[in-house]
Amino acid sequence: MGKQVTSASRPIDTSRHLRWVSFEKRIRDGLPSLEPIKGSPRVVLFITPGGSRIGAHFFTTKKSNLSSPLAEIAIRNVGAGPQTAVEVSTGNPGLFQDFYAFCCTVADRVQIDREPVESAISKTLASWSALIRQKRLLSESVQTGLFGELMFLKKVAGVIGWRSAVDAWQGPASEEHDFTLPATDVEVKSTRGENRIHQIGSLTQLMPKAGRRLAIVSVQLTLGTGRGSQSLPQLIASVLSTASAMAPQTVETIRHHLTKHGWADEDALQYGARYHLRSPMAAIPVDKNCPVIVPDSLSGLGSARFARIEKVEYALNLDGLGALDDSSQFDRILFRK
Repeated sequence: MGKQVTSASRPIDTSRHLRWVSFEKRIRDGLPSLEPIKGSPRVVLFITPGGSRIGAHFFTTKKSNLSSPLAEIAIRNVGAGPQTAVEVSTGNPGLFQDFYAFCCTVADRVQIDREPVESAISKTLASWSALIRQKRLLSESVQTGLFGELMFLKKVAGVIGWRSAVDAWQGPASEEHDFTLPATDVEVKSTRGENRIHQIGSLTQLMPKAGRRLAIVSVQLTLGTGRGSQSLPQLIASVLSTASAMAPQTVETIRHHLTKHGWADEDALQYGARYHLRSPMAAIPVDKNCPVIVPDSLSGLGSARFARIEKVEYALNLDGLGALDDSSQFDRILFRK
């Protein structure tokens, strides 16, 4: 018998603990059971009647303020006086074997490493939480939005240069529109749909700022593996590579915006889908011909009724409006004063 590595951050000493197969048999038998672990301070493993819950009591001199960050593990204080203990338990049978190893690990930290009970439980919980934490990848809508902004960034850089283009890109943390070009503010809206239907999240998202023109750039993407298609990681690499060659001082800003979107380089392999433009980008001026909903659109309600509107979200169909990227009017809408 010797050391055995578990999914926790330290090995457990298997010479001190009842073998899992024996503990599992007690669970199947359905009888209440107590299994002391030899050492000091006192630690007792337990099984409730019917084998519905297993756990451990870690005896201590004071009550604990610990709470569990994991939904399947419960922590509470039990007993009083010299019988005070911190109870750690789970009622999920699918986790019993792993949780048994968890309890043994905490016991070793308390009895062998002489760690305080709270510290031993906290450290083991932290290591297990880190091991099972799911990687948070970009949602489909965020991926689509970022893809569209990067494609438009490359378009802008081809017209006014990389330094000015990156300065114009406001990123997701800004309260400004997506791009503040010299002549026009721009909201970039991207979709994977067959129509230019875009989700608008508030009354003010498409409201021009005083003294500034506003345009929407509509980006339609579709899945594909043919010529011209690329994945999000490939597009990011292309943007960074070109910006580095043309205006090295802009790379830090680009990376900052990517991070704010939730991008992490180590996740690149998780984004394998490739996309290309379904149709050229379109530029649509936000003017009287653009069917947006802004506060002025609801002025007829009166101030009392308008004040009761907490949130407005809507889908905007831009098919057939504005000008496509392959026309001179596209550049005129966005870049000419």
